[in-house]
Amino acid sequence: MKDSPRFADLLALFILLFPGLLFLALAVRSFSEANAESATATFTRDTLSLTIPYHADRAGSGRLTVEILDPEDQVLGRAEQRVDIAKGDGSWRRDVALEKPVPVDDLVWDRVRYRFEYSGETNPAIEETKSISQILRRPVVHILGQKSYLAGAQAAVRVIVTDTDNNVIAGNGSVRIELLVPDKPAHSLFTGRLNRRGTADAQFRFPAGIIGSYQLRYVVETPIGSSEYTEPVQLEDKLSILLTTEKPIYQPGQTIHVRALALDRADHNAAAGRRLTFEVEDSRGNKVFKKATQTDKFGISSAEFELADEVNLGAYHLRALMGESESPTNTAEIALNVERYVLPKFKVAIDFSGKNNETKRGYRPGDHVTGTVRANYFFGKPVDDAEIAVKASSMDVSVFDVGAENGKTDRDGTYHFDLQLPTYFAGRPLSQGVARVLIEATVKDSAAHSETRGEPITVSESPLLVTAIPEGGTLIPNLENQIFILTSYPDGTPATTDLTVRTPGNHDQHVATDNGGIAVIRVKAGSNEQRLDIEAADKQGAANAPADTAEAGARLLLQAGAFKTAEDADAMRARLALLGLDAKVSALTQDGAAPLYRVRLGPYGQLDDLNGIRRTLSENGIEAQLVHAR
Repeated sequence: MKDSPRFADLLALFILLFPGLLFLALAVRSFSEANAESATATFTRDTLSLTIPYHADRAGSGRLTVEILDPEDQVLGRAEQRVDIAKGDGSWRRDVALEKPVPVDDLVWDRVRYRFEYSGETNPAIEETKSISQILRRPVVHILGQKSYLAGAQAAVRVIVTDTDNNVIAGNGSVRIELLVPDKPAHSLFTGRLNRRGTADAQFRFPAGIIGSYQLRYVVETPIGSSEYTEPVQLEDKLSILLTTEKPIYQPGQTIHVRALALDRADHNAAAGRRLTFEVEDSRGNKVFKKATQTDKFGISSAEFELADEVNLGAYHLRALMGESESPTNTAEIALNVERYVLPKFKVAIDFSGKNNETKRGYRPGDHVTGTVRANYFFGKPVDDAEIAVKASSMDVSVFDVGAENGKTDRDGTYHFDLQLPTYFAGRPLSQGVARVLIEATVKDSAAHSETRGEPITVSESPLLVTAIPEGGTLIPNLENQIFILTSYPDGTPATTDLTVRTPGNHDQHVATDNGGIAVIRVKAGSNEQRLDIEAADKQGAANAPADTAEAGARLLLQAGAFKTAEDADAMRARLALLGLDAKVSALTQDGAAPLYRVRLGPYGQLDDLNGIRRTLSENGIEAQLVHAR
């Protein structure tokens, strides 16, 4: 217990010193709060301009010292001055000149140290060291322009200058644009001032005759300093070459006639008196022809090349080279075929016109496709008493025949056919269930020469196709949405129709599509999934399938696939069983062809039930097609 008097002395000393320690802590805190504000600096002409904020609890005068230090703490610049400070918040603005020039890219590695001492005191009241990279405001150049231009043509770019925080720089500024050409002085293109928003719309003309990749240099001068920005630019020849031949295919021994037209893309005037070289390369890469020419006053140059009787067959490449052939300033190239071929002796045409010469805009499954095949020699005589084969084919999992018939042309070279389509087609969902069928007619004359002609037709369950597209891509809940409705026939022809649109929570709307098959409606969408029921009918009485199939009493099926073998169909059925779905396999046989095994789900009486199953299939990678049960 003999230490008790010493403990009491220490306690008394602490009580005496506590007010002073508290005052010192508050003073340090007040000056720390002053330095919490961000100091800023700008650098122009080897002088660093500083703005230093402070907070003082008392007014007074003293000495402010500002130093610029390099990474080794060597002083690069120093400024010292007596200043008066007021109580509260304030700031100092001081310029510090560097003792020797320092690039701005090196300056960001240096630091600024500043301290303030009240008069009569030896300890600094304010002292701080800042990295220049953290406080330096520098101009940043942004360029909006192209990456390639025409040599000698007019060009325009927008120059935007901000500080490092993307703020507008107050005060006057200027910009200079230069084209850097190797081993030559910089070519000045534009000099102008920045507007109050720090932007400049620069318009200038590139020098003519300079082709290739170069650098554009942008030099900006602002109140917070200068900056340079360089970006690559491609200068292209203004000339455009149109290279043509009289036909796309040649036989050995024939002559290739080639012509080139050279125009100035800037003003579309002819490029007269320009050197142009033609080259021909065969299918094996051998150069078999080369000729140097010069464009005439119309910008045209031509050449002829005669093929030998025995040459490499295949694709030949014909080139036109402007300027020196080893380093052309502009080129054009086309491909042509050299093959042995036999010219057709007669023409085959297929006409689907029905009554009153009206062509059907689409067919439905089970319809009869009727038409006329006409065959005529090119000198006008009909191909009479010729064998003819007409067949129809379509695509499911592969190409398959849907109908065929054979016969002979009459004395006028015509043949009337009648093919019945199957009652089922696998349409593509992206085409709204439309299937494509190709009708081909092959005619063989008495000399055993055959010619074939094919014409496509479209097959759809509905004679009218309706598509609804929200203005924004999707419906926005609880707002009025604009919806575009497009109606067309299966062959893609726009349909002028009368529409009745029913949507939950909205009045029925009656509109008509224009000549382009387009109508616009406005619908207020609810918070849940929205359904549109659209009925369409044209003036001829064609109508689409009712959108609300449950009200129409129709039954719907989902087809998960159609397969050539029963094993593949059973595998799909087993896959559906694992998802808890009961599917049935049915075989479709047409005109003695191999059966097609279809895997189907349903029928469904409610559209909501069908959509739920369809989503389940889609989530498991199975694309199902909607078909109507018969």
